[in-house]
Amino acid sequence: MKKSNLRNRALLEMAIVLALLIAGNYISSRVFHRFDFTKEKRYTLSEASKHLAGDLDDVFYVKVFLDGDDLPAAYKNLRNATKEMLDEFRYASNGNIEYEIYNPLEGLKGDELRNVLVELNQKGLQVTDLYEKTNDGSRQKLIVPGALVYYKGAEYPMHLIDPSMTVNNPATLNKAVEGLEFTIANTIRRCVMGERKSVAFMSGHGELPDAQLLDAKTLLEEYYIVDRMNLNFDDSAFYGQILEELKGVREDSLAFAVDRLIKKKLNSYDAIIFAKPRITFAEREKYWIDQYIMHGGKVLWMIDPLLIEEDSLMRYGKVYTIDYDLNLTDLLFKYGVRVNLDVVQDYNSLIVPFAREGGGIDPKPWYYFPVVPSMNNHAINRNLDLTWLQYPATIDTVGSPTLKKTVLLQSTSLSRVSNHPAEIDLQIVRRPPAEGYFGDKYEPLAVLVEGQFESPYKLANRKELDPEKTFIGSVDNGKMIVIGDGDLMANLVRKNGQYYPAGYDRLSKKTFANRQFFMNCMDYLVDDYGLIEVRNKDIQLRLLDKDKINLPKEENKWKVLNMVLPIVLILVFGLINGFIRKRKYER
Repeated sequence: MKKSNLRNRALLEMAIVLALLIAGNYISSRVFHRFDFTKEKRYTLSEASKHLAGDLDDVFYVKVFLDGDDLPAAYKNLRNATKEMLDEFRYASNGNIEYEIYNPLEGLKGDELRNVLVELNQKGLQVTDLYEKTNDGSRQKLIVPGALVYYKGAEYPMHLIDPSMTVNNPATLNKAVEGLEFTIANTIRRCVMGERKSVAFMSGHGELPDAQLLDAKTLLEEYYIVDRMNLNFDDSAFYGQILEELKGVREDSLAFAVDRLIKKKLNSYDAIIFAKPRITFAEREKYWIDQYIMHGGKVLWMIDPLLIEEDSLMRYGKVYTIDYDLNLTDLLFKYGVRVNLDVVQDYNSLIVPFAREGGGIDPKPWYYFPVVPSMNNHAINRNLDLTWLQYPATIDTVGSPTLKKTVLLQSTSLSRVSNHPAEIDLQIVRRPPAEGYFGDKYEPLAVLVEGQFESPYKLANRKELDPEKTFIGSVDNGKMIVIGDGDLMANLVRKNGQYYPAGYDRLSKKTFANRQFFMNCMDYLVDDYGLIEVRNKDIQLRLLDKDKINLPKEENKWKVLNMVLPIVLILVFGLINGFIRKRKYER
């Protein structure tokens, strides 16, 4: 009876366990949930990402090309993190996301390999030549840190690692993992966005020509409708853009019609960009800008307050700065910022090739070209690489204390400010500056202003400026960004008409983070999804210390822990379990 009872009890326990397993499997197949116990919540999607994934109404198919058994550990981690992130998006999309992971270069050689490399390059993906240090020396391997996305008959490239960054670098890989959610969500945004927002580069005040804004325009056109608008009413091109609408307007009503049409055209844009204006703004033009802002428009200012003649500098070795006199100080002051008449030098600067006395080229740091690190204090500059600026000016935060002002870019502490008229002398290259030349102060170079903007024309005589009397005195939730460098997004153009990316240095062949910073600024100003906030995630790669584990003592210790210890634990568990069972059944 005793043995029969024990057998029945064991069968009952086994039946209960099997029933629980079957019920658990059934429930898990119907209901998906992942408990995210990570400190940084790396597996929890933001609301913006969930909203985008939910907008998918067709299969979003992803081919991930980062794969291979011989991938270095850090790249395996990136591959695994990509798989896990795609799983999260698949659940948020109600199953509309599918993916596969494989290495398209596996086993290929010769012409076959070259053809695939060319094809991937044409599709917008970068193939990376990876050199990895091993105990026996080093080895070379080609990897594709990217993917192709297919949605509704269209194909989109997706970079898992920013092509402008050094690939075989722990910091770069950490940023790649941190940015995975943003990378995938941003690609989905390209697929699902309906009516696109519109932005315009302003002209008429000496702004950068179209040729020098080709890269900026190309970047924006992936997500926005991009236009060009002339705002200088003393320029003949100004009237050409509204000529059709002016036909049939009576002469005595012309001023009313022009005012109405310009405001209408301005208000059709979600954001406007001033890229290095160099001609004085008239009061009427400032008023139009102000009323555009009061109607909820967003503005990105990239301003050089001082002229520095580089041709004369190269010819004579020394120049003095000239004030552009843009007549914007009072307008910007009311919005909470002031672009100062000065120029910043920074010890952390770009290496520029200079002509050596007696012939040849001598690369030297040009302190007027600061290379500034990200402050990582806002979604706009989160996880950015170095940003390259040219003859930047400092920016003060002033005016209303109710406005929220965030410094987005600043010099390093080893910087120096020269007030206008400033002497720019090439001798600083030939004779290194004395100790103490650079100060110990961070200087603001780009500022975001948010909050309630009040018009500077509230108490002004607006009889001529506002013929139709449509004045608005303030706006809630206004946004604008002011950058003390007009050349932030200026791209170099080759003789054949092709252009380099903005922020590209031909000497080091490195592309700085100018493009990413610019796009983050625009996305923050006009993106309804709030996708830029996804960049706030901070995920740490917890990798083994290679230098430590390569020591013979450490290597043997970890081999023992990983191979011998589990076996010992199993043997100990078996002995203890056998001893307990023996005592139990002997009674």
